[in-house]
Amino acid sequence: MYDLAIERFCGLNEASIYRNPLGGAVTDSSPTTDPPNGAQESLLGEEDMTNRKEVYKLAFEESIRALEDQRDELSGLRQRVVQFLAFTGSATAFLLGSSFDLLKKTPRDGLFYPLVSVGSVAAAISITCVVLLLRPRSTNIGITSSSLVIIASHIESVDAPTSEGRLLRELGYFNGKSAEANDVVLTRMRLVYMLSIGCGALQLLSWTTLVWQRV
Repeated sequence: MYDLAIERFCGLNEASIYRNPLGGAVTDSSPTTDPPNGAQESLLGEEDMTNRKEVYKLAFEESIRALEDQRDELSGLRQRVVQFLAFTGSATAFLLGSSFDLLKKTPRDGLFYPLVSVGSVAAAISITCVVLLLRPRSTNIGITSSSLVIIASHIESVDAPTSEGRLLRELGYFNGKSAEANDVVLTRMRLVYMLSIGCGALQLLSWTTLVWQRV
């Protein structure tokens, strides 16, 4: 009865993201056997849910796509911020390395220390933002679920669904709640990403001004 839903959900494996919205992230190493009581009760009976299983299947697949999009967005943020950090690091090393002798010979005026301070602080903030984006705890938007978790949480629990339609509904509901929780994390990570880019640009501007002023 549940073969279609389980195959669709477990077949994604590395692509799917799943979180128990009531108990936090559900790890494969500690599957829960608690009944999925978090799903909102439906006014429809079992027969109506069975008749509407194709509709529930569409909702379930849409929830999977939403979680995949969130995973891809986070991966994209990480890749871009690492690339930008590498660019700013290379540009800073080139600017300061090629102008090291010039900076040593030129007298230090009133702008020297403010520019160095701004550049150093901006670099430190930018690196900190990159660490936050790459740190798993800061970007916990769920994990890939195994079939063991699905069986323990949704099939063999006390309140196990008795039809494929109800199973698809519960999985889609939990995925939707996970997507809402992930949005909070992603919003914070977008701000961290923008802060990293802004501080990286400010860092380059400070070092460029410092070198240009002494040419």
